[in-house]
Amino acid sequence: SFTGTNGSNPWADLVLGSDGSFYGTTAGGGSSNLGTVFQITTNGMLTTLVSFTGTNGSGPNGLALGRDGNFYGTTAGGGVNDSGTVFRVTTNGLSTTLVSFTGTNGWRPKGLVLGGDGNFYGTTFGGYAGGFSTNLGTVFQLTTNGVLTTMVWFTGTNGAGPNGLVLGGDRNLYGTTFYGGAGDIGTIFRLVMPKFSSVARQPGGSLWLSGVGPANEAFRLWAGTDLSLPFTSWTQIASSAFDSSGTFSYTDAGAASNHSRFYRISVP
Repeated sequence: SFTGTNGSNPWADLVLGSDGSFYGTTAGGGSSNLGTVFQITTNGMLTTLVSFTGTNGSGPNGLALGRDGNFYGTTAGGGVNDSGTVFRVTTNGLSTTLVSFTGTNGWRPKGLVLGGDGNFYGTTFGGYAGGFSTNLGTVFQLTTNGVLTTMVWFTGTNGAGPNGLVLGGDRNLYGTTFYGGAGDIGTIFRLVMPKFSSVARQPGGSLWLSGVGPANEAFRLWAGTDLSLPFTSWTQIASSAFDSSGTFSYTDAGAASNHSRFYRISVP
């Protein structure tokens, strides 16, 4: 049972760590009564890893496990402008604030979801930027080293006040908004993710490509040298399937003899 000192009002789901312990958050309690991150073993031993103080956030949402074995999360408040934060915490309790929201890049973030490309994605309930008169929320991408990119600004027509995201089997992101849309009573949206996640030049000039898509689904990989040409002028260079985790990689030896090379993926 929580006592307040070790946290109060846990509401988000637990996350299983790579060490076999569970990790979670409490909305309140801790040293400043602003929430905690905790670890609990399967025999019930609870350890408070982080107590939020306001400066590093307040009111944490749920956690997401990264590919690096660390946990990532958001707080609804706190940070530089009391607009919320994104943080990383290790299994031994080392916490790092990665982002402090300012309002212009969003405020009151919801929980994170791990994308097929290894980056995290999330939403903010509000937020605005130059050229936008709205304050209706965002969808953002976050790398594990703390680089935040705003991907969507909600305008009311496409929704307002987004809730959390979920990663679909097609590796696209889906979510809802609390209001906005035709009747101003909410929307459901899909964010189509790029199929290519990285391209790297190899010794000898070949290119190594990787990407994400629907698990076990077939795809065709096409290459071309001029984007202005019709698709019928492109050359199919591979036919394969995404693996069981929804990823693929391919080395294009033909890139070594071309000054420019463009790629497309088609999914039947």
